[in-house]
Amino acid sequence: MANEPSTSETAERIRKLETECAHLRKTVDISSVLLTIARAVSAAANLNDFYRTIHEALKPVVHVENFAIGLVDEKKDQLYFPYCFDEKKEFETLRNIGNPKHRQPVLDVLRSGRPLFLNREDLHPDVEATTWIGIPLFVRDKVIGLMVVQDYTDPPRLEVDDVAIMMTVSEHVALAIERKMNEEALYESEAKHRDILDSIIEGYYEVDLKGNLTFFNSALCRILGYSEEELLHVNNRQYMGKEPLRAVFRSFNHVYRTGERVKAFECPLIRKNGEEFFAELSVSLIRSRKSRRVGFRGLVRDISERKKAEEEKKRMEAQLQYAMKMESIGTLAGGIAHNFNNLLMAIRGYTELMLFDLPPDHSHYKMLQNIDKQVSSGSRLTSQLIGYAREGKYEVRPVDLNHLVRETVDTFAMTRKEIRIHFQLMDNLPGIIADQGQIEQVLMNLCVNAADAMPFGGDLFFRTSVANHESIGGERYEPKAGEYVCLIVEDTGTGMDERILPHIFEPFFTTKDVSRGTGLGLASTYGIVKAHGGYINATSELGRGSTFFLYFPLARESVPMKEKKVPQMIKGLETILFVDDDPALTGLGSDILTLMGYKPLTAGSGQEALDIYERNRGAIRLVILDMIMPEMGGGEVYDRLKAIDPNVKVLLSSGYSIDGQAMDILNRGCDGFIQKPFDITAISHKIREILDE
Repeated sequence: MANEPSTSETAERIRKLETECAHLRKTVDISSVLLTIARAVSAAANLNDFYRTIHEALKPVVHVENFAIGLVDEKKDQLYFPYCFDEKKEFETLRNIGNPKHRQPVLDVLRSGRPLFLNREDLHPDVEATTWIGIPLFVRDKVIGLMVVQDYTDPPRLEVDDVAIMMTVSEHVALAIERKMNEEALYESEAKHRDILDSIIEGYYEVDLKGNLTFFNSALCRILGYSEEELLHVNNRQYMGKEPLRAVFRSFNHVYRTGERVKAFECPLIRKNGEEFFAELSVSLIRSRKSRRVGFRGLVRDISERKKAEEEKKRMEAQLQYAMKMESIGTLAGGIAHNFNNLLMAIRGYTELMLFDLPPDHSHYKMLQNIDKQVSSGSRLTSQLIGYAREGKYEVRPVDLNHLVRETVDTFAMTRKEIRIHFQLMDNLPGIIADQGQIEQVLMNLCVNAADAMPFGGDLFFRTSVANHESIGGERYEPKAGEYVCLIVEDTGTGMDERILPHIFEPFFTTKDVSRGTGLGLASTYGIVKAHGGYINATSELGRGSTFFLYFPLARESVPMKEKKVPQMIKGLETILFVDDDPALTGLGSDILTLMGYKPLTAGSGQEALDIYERNRGAIRLVILDMIMPEMGGGEVYDRLKAIDPNVKVLLSSGYSIDGQAMDILNRGCDGFIQKPFDITAISHKIREILDE
């Protein structure tokens, strides 16, 4: 058999076949390694798991029991080893490359960018390994790190051929590491931004160009009342009305065209439960990497509470401004009343002086009496002005309600001629225990309220009667048992609907414009009636007027008869100092005192009064002192008179009421008060009352 191969040739062929099979097997194993690495990129939960998967995948093709991956940190300019597996624990020194026996090979691989295979004789004497392999990891021609393998077996199981195998795998490992690191960094970044977005109280949103939500935070879900599943891909039409949607479209369109951010605009939105609320929106453009306009992003802030607070603040500011305005008007009204009372004082005083000089059958006597009556009417009008300018003093006594209604309403009727007044007052109506000034205020409030409801005129009815507690209809209270005097005030005005009626006695509630009312008129009426132990109800129908029912406890005491004016003057002989800054009134005062038999002295200012009193302190028995004077007012004059003579007697006179400054002076010991315009008889009695004490 001439052509048969020799034994040595056969053995060589077998070795070649075995080598080829080994290479083929390693090629198959390398393909498996690459497939495993590719799958691990998406399957591994984190980078540590991913590095472990690479380690395990390499074991079938390379002896990698001792294996490490080192990566370059460019920011810190250092190498770190995120993965080390070393049975001999030598790789622990690689973490900081601090040990010279490992430092140099690692640095050689990183600097050269070439793989390195070292035998036992090439390694540091202290290293136990028999072979050492370092493989650089490249990404786009840039070294990002290396793989290190050490073998401790003898003979070594790592060969030079393994370098080629690991180099084949290294590029895929490097790309996979970069991709996995990018994914993890992206995940961490998204998680960080999600945490940040979920920690803010404003709603964050991203929508596509059609207005569909593509991304949002939990605050937006809370603001709109939807779950995350319900809100994803929802179109903005679902939580906006038609008009707000148009406004939002205009803002988004502006951002789309110009690229400019809209920082904040207010817009009403609708929650899932249908509740409408005010929100503040911002919007900016989202662009793709190629700068294409792909959507919008921004913040949504719930400002409903802020809007309520702002509206309440505006309302309170308006109320405060109006209250200050009314206070100013009240001060003005008081000043006008004071000056007007001084004029009335002069008219009344000189009229009465003439009446004293004329016999009753004189042709001018009745005309002068009519002038005096008109002065009384004017005095009642100024007392109403003073009522607005002060807080009434609460003086409770038996009051004839019929008489009070007629007097107050007649005064009101003088100012509103277009309203027809009708009285249906019960004869012999029992009295009530009340403060006359406050009941006048109640009547005036009801009159003004009715007049506002009848801007073009109408009819206003006043009816009085006696009622039992059982006949009092009250939704808000249970009336005490007993008898009551009932006052009914009815108008033919615009009326109120059932929505408004339950709130009319609430403080600051008003259907009028802020310039026409504070909402305190009916509230104060309610308070005054309740303070008198009474009750108040109201009925109304839109377009058919309103009716108020007032009930006051019936008085067991009889109402004292009003004293008729008796033209009887009390005279005297003492010296009296009359002080007033109005020359007309000082002259009148002198004439009146002379008529009554007194010796008058007059002063036109506070300082003049002090000088005269100082010179005549032994002779002057009484000082009639005006309260309001320039430079030195009545209060200061009184105090300085008391300093000159602690026993001085002073009768205070003013066009203002007894409240306020006058009451302060009286509390300091002043002997009496008389309000202008007074008549001669009244002041004669007041003078004698003080002098004869």
